[in-house]
Amino acid sequence: DDVDACPDVPGLPELKGCPDRDGDGITDALDKCPDVPEDRDGNQDDDGCPETEDRDGDGVMDPDDGCPDIPGPVDNKGCPYGDRDGDGISRADIADGVDACGPTFTLAREQSAARVAPPPWPSVAAPSAGGSRLLGAGPALRFGASRLAVFTPDGDASPGSVTITDGRDHLCAVVVSGAGGRVRSLCYDRTGDRWRAR
Repeated sequence: DDVDACPDVPGLPELKGCPDRDGDGITDALDKCPDVPEDRDGNQDDDGCPETEDRDGDGVMDPDDGCPDIPGPVDNKGCPYGDRDGDGISRADIADGVDACGPTFTLAREQSAARVAPPPWPSVAAPSAGGSRLLGAGPALRFGASRLAVFTPDGDASPGSVTITDGRDHLCAVVVSGAGGRVRSLCYDRTGDRWRAR
């Protein structure tokens, strides 16, 4: 007890007999966060509390960052966009309006169809309903460069829906809300066997 700095409570020999509930090497009496360990990443200040920091510099603080060591967008919880559905199109490509890596898709509305191709994109309207044809290697439907695809399926601003397919099964249904060209897309999740809003 002559050397014990905390003789009335059980503690650790390396801390002169004082307790350290969170095991961070700072005695509970000096630890401002006795139940949460100080993070030992070179940025600690020995107050016993972990620092709120953003190691990857993506603007998402580490406690809220799903990938604290890899930068990613705020809207994806700090993780980079990936190819979650395995279709060959990365989420970053989708966010940028670019589909340079993915397969060739067909847009179908009623009996009309148009091909979606990688850039460069000439702007062209899909064939009108009733005229069933596929735009081959020529002009393809252009999607806007934002996360929200803005386009006119039939060359006018009429509401309706467009189905994106790869020839085997439907991948996305895009609902056009009217003259404003606003769309809402539902995409099929093969792993969960259900449709999800995007």
